[in-house]
Amino acid sequence: MKSVQMARTIGRWWLPAMAALSLIAFPIHAQSSDAQAPAESETVSTEVEPAEEARDDEAPAAVTESEAKEAEEAGEAVREGGDATSTVSEPKRVEGTDAPPPQRANIFDQAIRMAQERTVKIYGAGIALEHGYATGTIISADGRILTAHGLYVTGDRIRVVLPNGQVHMAQVERQSEAAQIVLLKIDAQTPDYFPVLSRPIVDQGDWVLAVGNPFKVADGDEPMSVNLGVLSMRARVDTKRRAADMEILTDIYLIDAITSNPGAPGGALVTVDGRLAGVVGKMLESASTNTRINYAIPNDVIRQFLDGELDEEALAAEAQATRELDFGFELFRLPGPRAAAYVDRITRTGPARRAGLRRDDMILSINGEQVYTIRDYDRIVSRLNPEREAIFVIKRREGDHDALAVVRITPNPVEKEEQ
Repeated sequence: MKSVQMARTIGRWWLPAMAALSLIAFPIHAQSSDAQAPAESETVSTEVEPAEEARDDEAPAAVTESEAKEAEEAGEAVREGGDATSTVSEPKRVEGTDAPPPQRANIFDQAIRMAQERTVKIYGAGIALEHGYATGTIISADGRILTAHGLYVTGDRIRVVLPNGQVHMAQVERQSEAAQIVLLKIDAQTPDYFPVLSRPIVDQGDWVLAVGNPFKVADGDEPMSVNLGVLSMRARVDTKRRAADMEILTDIYLIDAITSNPGAPGGALVTVDGRLAGVVGKMLESASTNTRINYAIPNDVIRQFLDGELDEEALAAEAQATRELDFGFELFRLPGPRAAAYVDRITRTGPARRAGLRRDDMILSINGEQVYTIRDYDRIVSRLNPEREAIFVIKRREGDHDALAVVRITPNPVEKEEQ
């Protein structure tokens, strides 16, 4: 008999108490699984009539003191034999509205919007495999636009379509052979533009967005395409004229977003917070393997070009010297301005192997000049006499300790390319 009474007592207050508490806990759990509130810059239509009913349907962000007290009182009422449902009511369902559900916040929305407002479509001359269209990036309020070098900027008529659909004719102000970029000017005000900073603003592994008009899919005021990727590294690539149709002598950003398509060069490479990290470079394809790389010209290189501080003659001399002096080895060219000069590969029959140079040797000096970085190496080698012996001081690992060694290498004679 006592057991029957106990079962009735449990059924009387325990189950309603659990139901009451679940009505309080469930909306909180639903809020934690929902998307975050839209950013201030977003406009999300959530109009619901009537307003009071809409609020009833929304899940509370957190339990307030009054709600906690109400839940406690509900439990007390149940234990004393009361009715829990009289204290906590079920949320009402909003009916008779076609309002869309709140949109999930996208962390890239602001960057995409800013980039769309600051990139333009460019149309010019084209012939055969040279496409007559590209993308441009607005970099000033007075109509200056940066794009990649190409046939489309060599003709008399360069047409620029602004984000609002307005069309303007552009003129070439100047260009860089080393970076393969061109500065255009239109006779119009462009209040939305990207400031070009003098220091790099992205690191290896950062998210980046590439905005451009590949394959000319957008026209007029239509938005451009957006590719999301990660910055792989900053480096220089060996682009000989015999292996590609042009040379890039400056540092570049290698990215894993697909940007090496017709129409994409000149587009903006932006960070998650909407800053300009670089400009998508001209399509670079190997003549021997027919492969392309996805890359961009860094913002600090662009700033040097705009300020007239990009030493193109020195860059060209370094590139020419490293091609004409064949020591029979290659360096491991790590990204970054402070990368040391480590030997990566040694040819089987070259002068470096005969002289005793080894892989992973670190070059400390050449002919008495200190080599702190790869750039120091390129600068020193550019001044060497290709017919004279060069003295390398290197550091290498010998067993469990480091040792210094002197290696004398006379480069192989290399026939210069015809200009």
